[in-house]
Amino acid sequence: MNHDPPSKAPAVFRQMAIPVPTFDHLKGFQRAHEAKTGQRLTLNATLALLVAEHKAMNNVSSEGQEHESNEARSTARAR
Repeated sequence: MNHDPPSKAPAVFRQMAIPVPTFDHLKGFQRAHEAKTGQRLTLNATLALLVAEHKAMNNVSSEGQEHESNEARSTARAR
């Protein structure tokens, strides 16, 4: 099995439950990526790639920027 080396970023370990349709989408994305590139990804790498692509599509340049904009929206709604 060919897996990508782990990212140089620190890892966060959490146990979490996700809905079956979400898991199915993640697995479908993983299989499509492998079919397209020949590269087999772990679920971690698949989720990281999916989030990175989502961020790129939404023009989020940094993690802090996204967090700050979400926080600002929440604050504005509370007023």
